[in-house]
Amino acid sequence: MTGRPAIIDDLDKLKQLMRLKPSLADTAAIFDCSERTVQETIKREFDMEFRAFRERYMAQTRLSLIRKAVGKAEGGDNQMLIFCLKNICGWTDRQAVEVTGAEGGPIETLNVPVTNEDRLAIARRLMEIKS
Repeated sequence: MTGRPAIIDDLDKLKQLMRLKPSLADTAAIFDCSERTVQETIKREFDMEFRAFRERYMAQTRLSLIRKAVGKAEGGDNQMLIFCLKNICGWTDRQAVEVTGAEGGPIETLNVPVTNEDRLAIARRLMEIKS
């Protein structure tokens, strides 16, 4: 079959779909067109490549999920609190402890395990400070 290729005329639907992080192949299948058509439409309408366009709209999804996770953590979900502290705040199960010598220089760095109880106590203290 020859002639003009299919076009994507519902750009709002395309933007909403990008919030779900679809592959290029899945996007083409949903719009019943070729991958090239998807890429060309995004380039023509938004002056972006597919991956950059998808990441732009994924930002809304990521922020929405972070808001929900933090809300659950603040609401008393201890597992979500630990998850948020590790993944959003960069906390770890091990705390680095540096042992210094007589002249103040480092001798050795140790990794000391931090228990769930330690993390919960710290989190509770932070919640008290916040209030």
